[in-house]
Amino acid sequence: MKFVRIQTKDGIQHGVVEDGSVRIVSGDIFSDWQFTGKTVPFEADKLLAPVKPESILCIGRNYKAHALECGNDLPKKPVLFIKANNALCGPCDPVVIPQEHTVKADYEAELAVVIGKTAKCVSEEEAFAYVFGYTCANDVS
Repeated sequence: MKFVRIQTKDGIQHGVVEDGSVRIVSGDIFSDWQFTGKTVPFEADKLLAPVKPESILCIGRNYKAHALECGNDLPKKPVLFIKANNALCGPCDPVVIPQEHTVKADYEAELAVVIGKTAKCVSEEEAFAYVFGYTCANDVS
């Protein structure tokens, strides 16, 4: 199932992509949602980031080639950092790079994992039960 977040004349809504249209849903997309009966055309220019998270947890230097490219050894443990949710933009939004503060911009194609419920001290065996879905991300720094 492909969930999307879109801008419509009625505001920002969630929906499910089916046959080139978006079936609008109501309720909490992470737990208790239902179809509203409303369908809108799928238009890429109205597509938003799929969710608006409270924060974005990132893992840095998580593969050998990137660590070496940065002049670092592969870390023994994941390097974690957080980005604020205002760093997130939609797939059709421009990426604004302030030239006066940027020597070199870098980008990376990333797999973004959307966590669907609060998780703390989760075992490896239970981890996938907390994953709502996946999406593509372009990490620009």
